[in-house]
Amino acid sequence: MRSIETIATACIAVLCAGCGGDRLAPVPEYRSDEWYKEVDDIVGISDALGHGPDYGSEEWCRAVHRHLSFELAPLTSGDAGSEDWYRQVNEAVFWLRRTGKKPDRRYSHKFGGVALELEVWEPAGTTPVRRFYRITAREEGKPPIAVTRRDDNRIVNHWVTDLNGNQEPEIVLATQSFGSGAYGYITIYEWTGQELREAIMLTWYLVPDGYMGHNEIDVQGNEIVRTFPVYRKGDSNSNPTGGRRQARYRYTNGGIGRIQ
Repeated sequence: MRSIETIATACIAVLCAGCGGDRLAPVPEYRSDEWYKEVDDIVGISDALGHGPDYGSEEWCRAVHRHLSFELAPLTSGDAGSEDWYRQVNEAVFWLRRTGKKPDRRYSHKFGGVALELEVWEPAGTTPVRRFYRITAREEGKPPIAVTRRDDNRIVNHWVTDLNGNQEPEIVLATQSFGSGAYGYITIYEWTGQELREAIMLTWYLVPDGYMGHNEIDVQGNEIVRTFPVYRKGDSNSNPTGGRRQARYRYTNGGIGRIQ
């Protein structure tokens, strides 16, 4: 199991002072405790509270395989846990560090005394192969903190705001799945002054009635708004007949809850 602190401290980028570039942390020793923690964190197996299968267990290996199936082909879930499987996981998860590839997109924001940077790696193509993002928070007098993640979905928008009114920024990522459904998701990271804390998103996954993707996501004041076409029974994916609806959410106490 990983602790909540691990979410913010894993994958920290060591900054090259005064040179404007990043020197990524070295790849951890193969199959060491640190290696398991970082694979779990980057792939996103455990939740924001650190709840998840034990590292290296059959359940854990199969969960990793589900997220990395494109990269691990032709290996199947039946190969999960084999030596060949571990070697390919090691290559896929730490590909970014080994290649030092520059991001395809980079965004910089300032909120109060905090500088936030979002870097996105999205190779050409329609599959989620080796898609990463990194968020770095820099506050004067403190070492920079970075979180690196791999995401099956593509990032379609982002906002830097103060959803819970505590004078500390959150960065909200809106992502969209591949395929005809184009399901929309959000991920929230809150800067606490010490770490980038990932929000608990369980309520978001309790989808509203009639929802089958194709949503639009927006941040309006202190609310996150999901607008989507409503599908009735028998509707095809391309022809929803139930009009449009909104669902609204607020971020409080480290989690997101629906308010409408």
